[in-house]
Amino acid sequence: MPAPTHRALALALLLAAAPAGAADPQFDPTFGASGFVRVGFGAGYSDEPTCVLTQPDGMLLSGGYSSGPDGIYVAIARHFPNGLPDSSGFGAAGQVKFRAHYRDYLNALAVAPDGRIVGVGMRMTNNNTSSQRATVYRFLPDGTPDVTFADSGSVTIHFDEFSSTEFTGVRVLPDGRIRAAGRMNRSSNGGNHGWIQLQLGANGHSDPAFGDSLGGRLHLETGLQFTQPAVEFLADGGLLMASAVQVSGVMHYVLVRFDAAGFAVPGFGAGGRVDTGILARTTSEVSLTSYADGRFILAASTPRAGGGADWLVARFLADGSPDSSFGVGGQAVIQFSTGGISDEPNDVCILGDGRILVVGQSGSATPVMARLTDVGALDPSFDGDGKVTLDLSSGTSGSTLHEVRVTGGDKVVTLGRDRSVNNGDFVINRFGLDVVGVEEPPPPVRALRLAAGPNPLRDHTTVNFDLPAGGHVTLEVFDAAGRIVSVLADGWRAAGRHLEAWRPERSVPGGVYFARLTVREPAGGATQRRTVRLVRLR
Repeated sequence: MPAPTHRALALALLLAAAPAGAADPQFDPTFGASGFVRVGFGAGYSDEPTCVLTQPDGMLLSGGYSSGPDGIYVAIARHFPNGLPDSSGFGAAGQVKFRAHYRDYLNALAVAPDGRIVGVGMRMTNNNTSSQRATVYRFLPDGTPDVTFADSGSVTIHFDEFSSTEFTGVRVLPDGRIRAAGRMNRSSNGGNHGWIQLQLGANGHSDPAFGDSLGGRLHLETGLQFTQPAVEFLADGGLLMASAVQVSGVMHYVLVRFDAAGFAVPGFGAGGRVDTGILARTTSEVSLTSYADGRFILAASTPRAGGGADWLVARFLADGSPDSSFGVGGQAVIQFSTGGISDEPNDVCILGDGRILVVGQSGSATPVMARLTDVGALDPSFDGDGKVTLDLSSGTSGSTLHEVRVTGGDKVVTLGRDRSVNNGDFVINRFGLDVVGVEEPPPPVRALRLAAGPNPLRDHTTVNFDLPAGGHVTLEVFDAAGRIVSVLADGWRAAGRHLEAWRPERSVPGGVYFARLTVREPAGGATQRRTVRLVRLR
């Protein structure tokens, strides 16, 4: 998508990735209000989320930007797994808005091992595209800007004086270093086009060991580039990027692969670059997802003969060559509309059974999904023809689906936007792609279990426990001397999984603590206990 237009989203959903025999998506009545939670960052603000992820403790982060009369803000919300806002532990009522300049945009989020939240995007100091500058933000686990990071919580990167730049992907390394990637575009004043990368130390300063003479920064020339590049971080520490690039006067989707040190991989296409030959659209979203063996999938739109555009899903081998076992010549085309209407696939993920889920819209405001088999055919067990049209809007202005993430087990998270509320708000839904996990009971818990994460913790941890049978539950936190610090639960709990948050007061010192679960079965039944060791860092 050409800058400064950003991905418009607003929906974060948890869904079950369905096995054979799937029916229409089923909204989960146990999530929010009949499967819906709506989030607004203020009256008169247009809220457009661009990213979602699940923290290690199960909390859900959604982020994007909020546009109002006084400027544009980075906007982040955090919710419990059941969709309730983290009202007491994150920002104001579970929301954070942050603006350091005239406009601040957020495109992607990641969580560091210590629970800090890292975001990337861009900021602008005026309305000129030449003022667009790639930016990295960092927040404490409670949503407060991390003033120990770079310039009071954010750092803006200048690759050259005239080019507009923007980050669209981020990963936090195990040691806290941050790797970001995105695009560079020539402005009316000059500059260059290309893919950009950056690696920062945990303190927010450039990592001199990364890249070349730019000092922690890399730029690879692309030629005329029109869309925000998709970024996919790989298991080997490298990354893939994809964008619509002008090749000999024609728009094609072009891929590039970088290694862990930030340099183009020679064995990938020609010098790390692959011209797919697939006709591209200058306004198309582009998305990537990868397999553990190095294969990867590209999803984007391609022009349709006679006008409009269709979904294009293509699979490639690790060296960038087409996977001939997928679709026709490595490609599958999906059509929702006819005539001059353009269909847009906004994101793609690989489900646990190997099938492929693609989300997006038909036209400008009709959310749709498609599921493919592992060989690239529409899955007939998914609503009969492999395609589903949804109505997620609360009014008449329509909505969109944009991103999708597998969150573990048989669940995925998707994002979109409801345009009917307050100029556009976040809407969070949970539903299943079939009746499993919604109309059927979950598998029984067979043993009493207790765990916690994150652990070690700073500001919070979530203690989760599984009950094989209902009973009276007491969940207490003790210090090393055996003194009760907090009581997290004291009452009846049904069989199944339960989550309780521990948010120690600032006065609670760092050190070793213990969460103890006591379960008393009814009618004089047995009493069972489990204990987990917690470490609080300061």
